[in-house]
Amino acid sequence: MRAGELLISIDNDIVAKQIVQAETAAELARTSFEKQANLWEQKVGSEMQYLQAKSQKEQAEAGLAALREQQRLTNITAPFDGTVDDIMVRVGDMTSPMQPAARVVDLSGVQLEADVPESYLKSVKKDAPVKVSFPSLGETFDGELAHVGQFIDPSNRTFKVIVRVPNGQEFMRPNLLSDISIQDMRNDSALIVPSRTVLQDVNGNNYIYVLDATRDDEAKARKVLVERLSEYKGMSIAPADPGDLTGGERVVDEGAKNVNEGATVRVAN
Repeated sequence: MRAGELLISIDNDIVAKQIVQAETAAELARTSFEKQANLWEQKVGSEMQYLQAKSQKEQAEAGLAALREQQRLTNITAPFDGTVDDIMVRVGDMTSPMQPAARVVDLSGVQLEADVPESYLKSVKKDAPVKVSFPSLGETFDGELAHVGQFIDPSNRTFKVIVRVPNGQEFMRPNLLSDISIQDMRNDSALIVPSRTVLQDVNGNNYIYVLDATRDDEAKARKVLVERLSEYKGMSIAPADPGDLTGGERVVDEGAKNVNEGATVRVAN
């Protein structure tokens, strides 16, 4: 169905009869004005008669235009190109402007919407890469953020993002649920540790315990201050001061809360 095609017609017999009457009145007003205008050009009659005839013609034409617009509004047309998915009224039903009458679906420009917490406002940017998955269908695709909202919803403290769906995704349907993973940070070289190994002292400093080997089965625990930049799937980006960590060190995991700086730890193979 094309945009503008008729979907449903509402009974408009009364308006149609009013239009016939208004057309007759408008034609009479135009004829009267034309005659009065000819007389006025010949300096016959008063200016007031000419202005009254002109006013009556304009009022009649405006009334006719209003009735035709009212008649147009009794026809429900397709707002855009698409497919009629459902007709929600039947012949003889009462309807109103606030009552849905039909559902027209257009899948040619599908987009996904999501609400993102305001804490990500500085890190989520337009054109950021995203991974979209549909758990109920087992389908995925890669895309980009097409739009990042400029308004924070006060009811849930989130802002809206939009992802455009590439052409060819025939399984897309309105209200289909998806999971959207947005890249909010990129670091080509970073130290990654399990999030559970990052502890915090009474001063609010984040730290981990690194094992410096002294023998094959023993090591000393060394406290290293880190900064938790980001966390994803149980792993944290935790850079330390240069020289403290180089990568590949063994980090205390189980029982880390019972370890102190310089404590000797027995390493179990």
